[in-house]
Amino acid sequence: MKTTNLIIAACVLIGVATTSCVEKSDKYKNVVAQRDSIFQSEQMLKAEFDQTLEVLNEIESSFQTLREVENQVVVQMNTPEGRTLSKRQMIADQVNQIKDILEENKKKIDDLEQKMAQSNKKNSSLSKTITRLQNELSEKLVIIQTLQADIEAKNGKIRELTAAVDCLSNNNKELQDIATSQQAALEEQDKEFHKVWFVVGDSKKLQALDILRNNGVLKSKTLKIESLNPNNFNVGDMRELRVLETNSKKPVLISTHPTTSYKFAKRDDKCVNIIITDPAKFWSLTKYLVVRE
Repeated sequence: MKTTNLIIAACVLIGVATTSCVEKSDKYKNVVAQRDSIFQSEQMLKAEFDQTLEVLNEIESSFQTLREVENQVVVQMNTPEGRTLSKRQMIADQVNQIKDILEENKKKIDDLEQKMAQSNKKNSSLSKTITRLQNELSEKLVIIQTLQADIEAKNGKIRELTAAVDCLSNNNKELQDIATSQQAALEEQDKEFHKVWFVVGDSKKLQALDILRNNGVLKSKTLKIESLNPNNFNVGDMRELRVLETNSKKPVLISTHPTTSYKFAKRDDKCVNIIITDPAKFWSLTKYLVVRE
């Protein structure tokens, strides 16, 4: 029994000694180094694959965003609201957003293509994906150029229409100013046409105003038509002047007016008012009314 145990112990010692010798050999060290290198390469490839997959997902997601924004721009450009200043600015901002996304995607795709070219391994699936993304990117670039051209064309038409509207507005303002001026002139002419002058007073007052001529004691006083001064009269509008109040019970019209165009009306104080019943006829012979109290 002791002999068997000694034999087993000897074998173990021989195995340990042999293993220790193998681990110390150059061949073993090279195998371990290759194994570690392969493991590191696999880890790097996995990390690179994960990174590439993440970039592809980002590009795909941004293309989806592009499609949504692009549709919004097309719809807004074809609506009446798209012609307003605020909407046009929003559309321009959205187009710039599309341009920024395209530039970012182009850089990412170029980076992927460069990495694939530097890699010793060919990945047909990745190559096809990059080609597809490049094609879609090219299509989007054409679309954005078309949108920009459409926007510029619409802006040009809007500028032309705005200029035309401004011109029409200026012309309209000038016409309104002319119309206003003409209306004011017509109103002034109308006012002048209907202007009348009147004065009520006793003989002494009328002579002092150089309105009556004294023809002598036995002769009636007459109107000095040739030297009437409008400043000595009250001014009125024949369309509005219908009643003249006097402080006399027997007023006399010195100026000439058709007798059928007016009448006398007594007040409670027995004094008489002159009522103009037909203004047009009353003022047809003269626009100066002189009443002696």
